[in-house]
Amino acid sequence: MNLEKYYKTYGNLINQESERLFVEDFLYPLLASQIESIIPQKKFIDRTGKCRRIDFAYHGLTHQIAIEINGESYHAEGIIPSDEFDDNLFRQNAK
Repeated sequence: MNLEKYYKTYGNLINQESERLFVEDFLYPLLASQIESIIPQKKFIDRTGKCRRIDFAYHGLTHQIAIEINGESYHAEGIIPSDEFDDNLFRQNAK
């Protein structure tokens, strides 16, 4: 799958500029046509039963990888309220 087809398929799920840059500057140069194996905004149910999304997910036969790429204002303790930080941290590690 080329980058144009990837955006045609998933572009409506890639809303943040940081996510688009991640696709163009990292994922596509690294994976090229195999980028189709990376799904943006993948829904999953965490261990508490809450439906969540991860920025990008890979589901292979033997591995699952979750990639969270938002900036530090989403993940840095002290910059955001501690309950939001804890919730984000739980989501990142729940997969």
